[in-house]
Amino acid sequence: MKPLSKKELLDAATRFLEESPQNYLSEDAALRPDLVGLRFFDAPILGVAAAGDPIFTQLQSDEAVGPMFKRPEDWLASAKSVLSFFLPFDQRIITANLGNSAEIPPEWLHGRIEGQNALDAMIKAILQNLADAGYAALAPSMDPRFSSGRKPDFLSREGEELLGFTSAWSERHVAFACGLGTFGLSRCLITSRGAAGRFGSIVTDLPLDADTRPYSRYDEYCNLCGECVPRCPAGALDVQKGKNMAACSDFQQACRTNYAPRYGCGKCSVGVLCSTAIPSP
Repeated sequence: MKPLSKKELLDAATRFLEESPQNYLSEDAALRPDLVGLRFFDAPILGVAAAGDPIFTQLQSDEAVGPMFKRPEDWLASAKSVLSFFLPFDQRIITANLGNSAEIPPEWLHGRIEGQNALDAMIKAILQNLADAGYAALAPSMDPRFSSGRKPDFLSREGEELLGFTSAWSERHVAFACGLGTFGLSRCLITSRGAAGRFGSIVTDLPLDADTRPYSRYDEYCNLCGECVPRCPAGALDVQKGKNMAACSDFQQACRTNYAPRYGCGKCSVGVLCSTAIPSP
């Protein structure tokens, strides 16, 4: 086996996004001619957790992802490390979505759909790098065993019933476990590069030193400024009550209809203090 470091893996991901045409909008996919060549992501950041970290078992609790969540060893019996990447959206995509209306601009729709395709391609490239070096690795969210759904209703801080969602692997929760960031009021994950972007992760038997989580609370980086509340077109956010997942879900479903085959929103992650950085306390 060829030794690989965290830096080498991050450098490989960065090179892919710099050089691959998949990180740029193609002419045949563009909704407008002026969007051809739109860059989806800036340079990524990477966090690492030990596969045996007890936090992955904790994520199986009802208060977190739920019993449906599979631990790293459930995906790969020989797992030693979990890698979580955050890819920040290009500023052009963020700026385009600053309007307060319920209309979702083409730039954001492309970032959500074609951008996800670029992220998947980057993850596959890193998986190939690991395989070439002699390590077993997989991406749970791209695995045939991955599934998601709804979990029993849970209560808000004020006792209001809210809709819950669960999955066999949650990219945001895994990023939290890998030290990349904490949750905001909108349940986006706030990283050192902010919340406007996408996450992807890998489970591998490559042994790497785990990063220390620089926080102790799941919402430590959110200062409850409330800037995301008026930006939500679904009215799903409240500083006191938290997030109404059902209202957010309903709006997302409407987006799937209105912008098919694309969809997206992301209004709560732009034009706010945590859009591109960790806000001040």
